[in-house]
Amino acid sequence: AMEKLNTAIDLNPWNSIAYETRAFVHIKLGNLEKAEKDARKAIELDPTLLAAVANMGDVHRLKGEVAGAQSLYMDVIKRVGAMSQSERYMSDYEAAISAERGLRKMGIGVEPKFEKEAIGRNILSERLIRIKHDGMPPNS
Repeated sequence: AMEKLNTAIDLNPWNSIAYETRAFVHIKLGNLEKAEKDARKAIELDPTLLAAVANMGDVHRLKGEVAGAQSLYMDVIKRVGAMSQSERYMSDYEAAISAERGLRKMGIGVEPKFEKEAIGRNILSERLIRIKHDGMPPNS
């Protein structure tokens, strides 16, 4: 996956989604400095890419930078919450779910509003959410 993302970025250095995705992979691999650099670049290229903002929140949380993480997560939740349901894309729900879960991992009690809404509207399944956010393998 990393090789393909590197190639995508080499071919198009303005590909914000490739930077965001590579940041996500770096987070999963524990490469927080690289994840932060890629998330920052994705946000620079596309400030509306909420998954990159949520990734940056994850980086801050994992580095123990609680205030920064909380601010980024709340920004994602606020921005998705300001959209009408018909304006929300799957990626917006995924970013909001990441933010809600990130806050809960920090001990900040937030209701899983966007997770419940995405499942209730058949935008995301519980299984897909578990795979992405909990690392559950597809065969489980």
